[in-house]
Amino acid sequence: MKEKHWFLPDSPDLLGMLRTQAAITVEAMDALVAWSGGDAAAAVTVRDCEHRADETKRELWMALRDAYSPPLDAEVAQAEAIIESRVRDFEEWIKARRVVPVIQDLRTRADALRRRELERALKQLARGEAPEVVVELLSQALTNKFLHDPMSTLREAGDNAEQQRLQALLARFYSNSDD
Repeated sequence: MKEKHWFLPDSPDLLGMLRTQAAITVEAMDALVAWSGGDAAAAVTVRDCEHRADETKRELWMALRDAYSPPLDAEVAQAEAIIESRVRDFEEWIKARRVVPVIQDLRTRADALRRRELERALKQLARGEAPEVVVELLSQALTNKFLHDPMSTLREAGDNAEQQRLQALLARFYSNSDD
């Protein structure tokens, strides 16, 4: 005999769909833990689980909507559009957050370079060197150090396609640096 729940409809099997969603979530969390532990192959499982979870979530959402919603097609469509818009906004926010560690690392490195060169310049000033010369040397040193890694990477690029890709990337990075 099928177990009945007074608050769930007989069809579709919402509990089964929730169990599936939970199983995918557990699988994704296990893969995420493995990935964070250094298992690069687990990244594929995380992405696969993400896609399967999205599809299961959509199916569950539609099943719940169909099981519990009165025929309010216009209102449902409007609400779905709002939800989809907010989900896209959230996904964009999440995507933007993924680069935060890289940005923090770049800032930390750049600041360390800046501090070393500033200390050098302050020592030169303390020795009585001309401020104009010290500032000029400081600006040259900072420019050289900030550009060293990108330029070395460009020179070491293996093939022409990689060089072109890196050139385009560098041009994009420095295209708005005139302000």
